[in-house]
Amino acid sequence: MQKLCRECNIRKPHEDFQNKGYTSAGNIKRSSVCKKCSSVLNRRFNLLYGVGGQKQCSKCAHYLDWDCFRKRKEKGKTYLNSSCKDCNKIVWDKWVENNKEHYQKIKKQGQNLLHHEHKKYERRGITKKEYEIVFSAQNGVCAICKKPSKDNQSLAMDHNHKTNEFRGLLCKECNRALGLFGDNIDVLTNAVTYLKERGSYG
Repeated sequence: MQKLCRECNIRKPHEDFQNKGYTSAGNIKRSSVCKKCSSVLNRRFNLLYGVGGQKQCSKCAHYLDWDCFRKRKEKGKTYLNSSCKDCNKIVWDKWVENNKEHYQKIKKQGQNLLHHEHKKYERRGITKKEYEIVFSAQNGVCAICKKPSKDNQSLAMDHNHKTNEFRGLLCKECNRALGLFGDNIDVLTNAVTYLKERGSYG
């Protein structure tokens, strides 16, 4: 499995990212920045904010760990926000309280955009661009039945259930069929033999 580093924008193995604990479901949480980029960031932050690993918040004036500040990008380089996450949350919560309807609208739009542009591809270890390359190579049809997906749905990203390796794009029906057959070549071969002997309409 691979993950996209938010700093260098390169997909790297999960082992290249720091373990940051576990989710409520028991899955490993990993840093958004790879170990190599993290090392570069730490050196830059030491120069900017001092070697103590802390920074003063511009709002509450407390000296806090770097993790207490959100990161921002400027001219291709990463810096820490001037105010800490807690202070920003107070301001944000007040804005949400005064703009509830608008907040719900932009929240839903953001979630949809994140899912369609990034998350649904990352789960299969590829990017949207890589999906489009494979889609073009397959001429926009399922790799098995050679038909386009029904009802304008996107083709499913098929993967090896043991290694999680991305294999290709399939229509929902073929993807489901492989799962029902357990990806078992012997069983699928028996099915082909059965149809040849007993009759088929394909």
